[in-house]
Amino acid sequence: FASLAIPILRPFLGFLYAWVASLPLSTTAPLPISLRLVLGFIKFLLERGNAMCPVLPRLEAGRLLFRADAKAEGNDVALGGWLCHPEGPSKSLWYAVRITPSNALRAYWAGEAFKTIASLELFTTLVCIMVLTTRVGAEGVIEISGETDNRGNSFVVDKLMSVKFPLNVVLMELAFQLHERGLSLDLKWIPRDDNVEADSLSNFCFDDFQPENRISVDIGNLGFAIWPSLMAEGEQMYKDLSERKLANRRAFHASRITPGNFGRKRKRSPAFRLKNAQPWYDPGNDNSRVVD
Repeated sequence: FASLAIPILRPFLGFLYAWVASLPLSTTAPLPISLRLVLGFIKFLLERGNAMCPVLPRLEAGRLLFRADAKAEGNDVALGGWLCHPEGPSKSLWYAVRITPSNALRAYWAGEAFKTIASLELFTTLVCIMVLTTRVGAEGVIEISGETDNRGNSFVVDKLMSVKFPLNVVLMELAFQLHERGLSLDLKWIPRDDNVEADSLSNFCFDDFQPENRISVDIGNLGFAIWPSLMAEGEQMYKDLSERKLANRRAFHASRITPGNFGRKRKRSPAFRLKNAQPWYDPGNDNSRVVD
């Protein structure tokens, strides 16, 4: 309920929900290090004055700020985004960066990057916020609009909640960076065919953009507040959760297997069904049932 009044706290609840859901009722267990980090950051936010949500005027409303896209094909992983300019891409600031195992920050957590494409798409949105926007101060909130061709991420940003890893860690960082800049993001879905400029950037095709407008991006030096420390510990916690769920599932199926019962109900042959084996009373059938 508190997160309804203080929205910045909502993304941090995803880790807690995922951990609690994996435990049986009335379980006493030590907190993982990742949850201690999350709770410590919530404490930091509340102690620095975020225990109340100020009501500030909307300085601007709905201005389309950027478009972004990510690509993951095997080991070829890249991000691209551009600041939408009224005169088109040739006048726009833009960036494009390749992701490698050295700067990926766990982009390959699931083994291959394409398995976490939603997280990469949202991470591209986060990079857009960090390199294409500035802090606006405390006099009001600027409502901006971004566009992505990942429909799921538009819902995630709208409700500020996810229990999926590493998507929830990216969402925490995104919520914090928006809060620090005094921005409110309306992330909208756009069809892939309408997002060709950002798609070209993720494919390192810069024909529509000017080299002098390119922003050099170093992923490791962007100044993340949450992402680096939480990714390693969160990875370990979610691996433990997966192992626990698998063990619980195996124990559940094992409990259903008894002598003569192999856990799956076999379909009876029509000849052994009750209506055929013991039909209702028939004077010409001695095996039929008699109702008293």
